[in-house]
Amino acid sequence: MHDEIWEAFRNPWILVTFAGLLSFCATGSAQVTEAVQVEFKAYRLQQVEVLGTFVGSKTSRISFEGVTLDGNFLRRCIVADWSELVGRDLNTVLGSSAGALLVVVPSDFSNLTAEKLKSFSTLEQYFLNARTELGVYVTPRNENTDRLLEEAASKSATTQSSVTATLISPSTLLSTVGSPSANPLTYQPNNVVARLLSGDRTAPTIAFVAHYDTHSAFPGLGTGTDSNGSGVVALLELLAILKKFYDRTSTRPKYNVAFIWTAAGKSNFQGARQAAESFLSKDAESKLELAICLEGLGGKGPLVMHVAKNPTEGSASERFLKKLGAIEDVKVVSKKINMNQPLSWEHEKFNIKRLASATISRFSGPDVPVRRSLVDSHLDREQLSGAILALTEATLAYLLQIEAPTDIPSHVRAEYKMISKDEVSRERLDFFIEKLAHTQRSVADEVKTKEIAGAIASIAGGYAKVSQQAVVLSESSVWGGIQDTIVAERIRPAAFELFILAGVFAYLAMFSQVTNHILPFMEGAVKKLK
Repeated sequence: MHDEIWEAFRNPWILVTFAGLLSFCATGSAQVTEAVQVEFKAYRLQQVEVLGTFVGSKTSRISFEGVTLDGNFLRRCIVADWSELVGRDLNTVLGSSAGALLVVVPSDFSNLTAEKLKSFSTLEQYFLNARTELGVYVTPRNENTDRLLEEAASKSATTQSSVTATLISPSTLLSTVGSPSANPLTYQPNNVVARLLSGDRTAPTIAFVAHYDTHSAFPGLGTGTDSNGSGVVALLELLAILKKFYDRTSTRPKYNVAFIWTAAGKSNFQGARQAAESFLSKDAESKLELAICLEGLGGKGPLVMHVAKNPTEGSASERFLKKLGAIEDVKVVSKKINMNQPLSWEHEKFNIKRLASATISRFSGPDVPVRRSLVDSHLDREQLSGAILALTEATLAYLLQIEAPTDIPSHVRAEYKMISKDEVSRERLDFFIEKLAHTQRSVADEVKTKEIAGAIASIAGGYAKVSQQAVVLSESSVWGGIQDTIVAERIRPAAFELFILAGVFAYLAMFSQVTNHILPFMEGAVKKLK
């Protein structure tokens, strides 16, 4: 009899059943959502080095439990809404013992109030200059991120409530799935060059320049719609309009015009450096008379000509300024070039090579936060169209050497325009904007960079002869892995296994007590019955 009961308690199914009951009870004590695992896109903090200065995050792979800022984040991933970081000492957060930081940002910045936009801009500027060993990611808000924030808050509250709850409550493990290289990128992005020729290759050249890449603290998410999607679009529309004048001998100007979409503009304008050097090379057939760089034409405010120093009387810059000023009010802002810092404007690369150049923009200065911001996701089509029309008019007056009338009141300037407002095609603009200005174009994304350069070349090829020129990134190092997929998976803490193990030992102890004390009594009772 003793042996039979012993064998019954030794049955493994009893042990499995008991362990299962423990697990079921523990699960029942915690609020578990229906989803065990979800995936969402996340975008990593930049990792770049420009002129020997490193900024960003050196870590791309993460695998940590998610907690809130108020929880115990030792070797865990802090999950927070961006507004929770406002007013915090972020140096302490990024320098803490946490394993990673995941920030939930708005999916649509147009819904933010002016005050919240200012707060977000301040936070973003901090991340632009931050240096950390932590893996730092952002992800746009959606249902999954809302649930993730709730679960992280629940976990933090449970941790503070009791030790037992901590042992048995589930947590969310956040893990990246990608494995980007730890080495900087070595590929060479391309400048795209289109030319309208006068028939004389040695005739002077006017160049229009716009960098096509984007950048922000989290480069995989920023679209740079105005900076510099508007410049990219403006060059294409200028090309489409001016081509009509070069198609006929009777209207063809005596200037060659180059349209240059430069790579790595946000990495100290290295594409512009290569473009400037190409005009100074021994193989250059045409002398560059003036380079007009375009950026930020789709925002609010008047047109501004940014220069390294005020144009001198009779210079190419001064003559173009007069043509443009006869059509629309233009403010001139001069800023000296600081060779010890990353450059502020694209025209400075040409000025360093002693080539005449200026930047036309609606930005009042180089430190406007939107130039490197996630908020830069929209542009004003009317403002962009107006800028293109004014630039086209001024360019034609310059190319055809037409002297603009002086002292024209602003309210009657429209009477002196050479082309109609309809020359700027709304359909073309909409297509160019949708195709090129509403997507991230970071140089840290090799595939996307080549795709965008190819798209620009394809479109421009419909109006002029196009070539592509490789750009060596000698002034900066850029790392990839700017976006990844994060898997949020429900797991039990490691201590929960110890809890189960303790239950098994308790079962064995109980079994021992039953064997040693209860079974002899049961055997005696059976004998008496017999």
